[in-house]
Amino acid sequence: MKDDLLIMNTLGKRSLPRILPVMVLAAAAVTFAVIKNGSLSFAIDKVDYGGYVAPRFSLDAGFLLLMVLCVELIWAGRVLVPSPKKSRYMYKVRMLRISERRAFLDCCVFNVLVYLLIWASLCCAALVFGKALGSSGAFGSSPQAHYAALMLSGYMQAFVPMDNGAVAAASIMFMVSMGLLSAQSLPGVSKGKRSPMQLIAVLVLIWSVRWLDWAEGLMGWLATAVLMLIVSAALALNTFSGLSRGTNVEADDGE
Repeated sequence: MKDDLLIMNTLGKRSLPRILPVMVLAAAAVTFAVIKNGSLSFAIDKVDYGGYVAPRFSLDAGFLLLMVLCVELIWAGRVLVPSPKKSRYMYKVRMLRISERRAFLDCCVFNVLVYLLIWASLCCAALVFGKALGSSGAFGSSPQAHYAALMLSGYMQAFVPMDNGAVAAASIMFMVSMGLLSAQSLPGVSKGKRSPMQLIAVLVLIWSVRWLDWAEGLMGWLATAVLMLIVSAALALNTFSGLSRGTNVEADDGE
């Protein structure tokens, strides 16, 4: 247990100072932008029809949250999977009397928690600006009008967990898959090479969000999440089976 905590602590010191500020600032920026706009729809361009101004292009808050989520996922992938030049953590892991399999499991748990925290931060942002807009009367006076306006976009459902259980479960599966994939290049048991699987997973997520924009596509979103979780779990199991189950006995040679 002590070695597990040491690995978690080392991972946290290396990764969290670079991930947490981005996570907090992104959630705060989206919340501020939506509240300042006063609605869930952003007019990117406007056209003047003889004194009547109408939006030409619009961007809803749910899609904005998904864009921010994808950017954070890509950034987290770069931070959590170090380059071969950053060998400080590799050296520390090799000095611990712990098996490579156990170190890999610790890394999987840590990475999954990081990705769930990224998603949860944007869920909190959605709930905060939804409540703020509702209190200001932007959605109307009745609770039904508030609910209809908040859930007008299918994209928003991915960030309001208590509304649609299937969408929330699929979103969690996506985050767990991201964590397992990013752990494939566990430093200390591999050569620290960056894997393209993390970027591929983000592209799959971007492709699959199209299912959220119409009610009949819910099964497509859920099926994609399940398939992605199965693939990531299979890759993690394959990596786990190829690692040593023995305890490291290397001595500190002073390098």
